[in-house]
Amino acid sequence: MEDTFDMPIIPPVEEETSERGHNYSLEAERYVLGCVLLDSDAVVEVMHRIDHDDFYDPRHKAIMTAMEQIYERDEVVEYAKVWEELKNR
Repeated sequence: MEDTFDMPIIPPVEEETSERGHNYSLEAERYVLGCVLLDSDAVVEVMHRIDHDDFYDPRHKAIMTAMEQIYERDEVVEYAKVWEELKNR
């Protein structure tokens, strides 16, 4: 049987434009963060392609930074650890 990657149906992303003219999507940012928290296999893919500077929302940047720090310590990126990392900052 052929291996397939099951990906949930993603609704169209509505983009907004920042004051500097860059397009961004808060919905897409939330989706990426959620994928990392829910799927341990996604962590490796995301961490090698995206970093905190790719996020527009400062809250999302902070969450991604916390995830990066946990990942760099070679620990499992999970909700409780991300929460603790954010509280300790």
